[in-house]
Amino acid sequence: GFGFQWAGGSTETMFSHAAAGLYREFAGAVDRHGSLQWIALSGAGSARARAPGAIDAGAIRKALRADNKSDFLDAEAIAEAVQRPRMRFVPIKTEEQLDLQALHRVRERWVMRRTAVVNQIRSLLLERGLTLPKGRSHLDEQLPRILEDAELRLSNSFRVLLAQLKLELEQLTSRLEQMDRVIQQTAKESDACQRLAEIPGVGPVTATALIAAVGDGSAFRKGRNLAAWVGIVPRECSTGGKQKLLGISKRGNRYLRRLFVQGARSVLQQRHKQTPGLNSWLAQLLARTHQNVVTVALANKLVRMAWAVLCKNAIALPILLCPRKIPV
Repeated sequence: GFGFQWAGGSTETMFSHAAAGLYREFAGAVDRHGSLQWIALSGAGSARARAPGAIDAGAIRKALRADNKSDFLDAEAIAEAVQRPRMRFVPIKTEEQLDLQALHRVRERWVMRRTAVVNQIRSLLLERGLTLPKGRSHLDEQLPRILEDAELRLSNSFRVLLAQLKLELEQLTSRLEQMDRVIQQTAKESDACQRLAEIPGVGPVTATALIAAVGDGSAFRKGRNLAAWVGIVPRECSTGGKQKLLGISKRGNRYLRRLFVQGARSVLQQRHKQTPGLNSWLAQLLARTHQNVVTVALANKLVRMAWAVLCKNAIALPILLCPRKIPV
């Protein structure tokens, strides 16, 4: 029976901001006793609240619900979760973050589609005894020759099909090149992206993807929290006072984790061109563990550096000049 006046606009605006997570919004309303209220909303589908520290509302309802499922019991469980002091809430994304996020999602879908087309062309040619090496560059080089070679025993209908697949591949490549130009232009116009680009292994794609996901990084108290959210910290299964660390958790944002691991792998391949501090640190790790473990450790380090650059406006280069013996 209380009347609420939303600080963020109309009721429709507030419910449009609800997403597949849980976030807390301060309402400018007062009840009949004059006390301020906390409003918790849980919805499905919107990307606006897909931000760091998110906790799935469905998981919260399932964990805190003590009885059968109903709207009333779900609301009761969410209300209990809001009052817990250690609960982490999801900040709302800005319009710029949503635009960047949409850009990366569409780009990723086109990359997957291009890979699927390349694999389909290679498999169709393999059925006819034509083997192509792995890699899109080999396909781009040899596919025109295959279409023009009259000595190959390929039917006209199959040549038409290959020509259509080749056209689709060219269109996807053109779209991706245009998308990359947009991302590069966005990175040039952003001061945060320029600072992130100073970190080895971080380019325009990784920088814009990170900003789209975490903004200025203020939702994380320290860099380890961001690394845990990305999913490149060890899982732990300790008991009886004995610590046991497993492989990385692989939780959180898979897209960001893949970008940072790929960037770390490129830095590891060119480690002799890096600063002496980073080169020495990588050499120590490579001397006592597997290359893949070193790659993930470096990706973890890059994520922490990215958090320091975003949240504290730190400079990336001096961090690399101080080698430390960090256990893997």
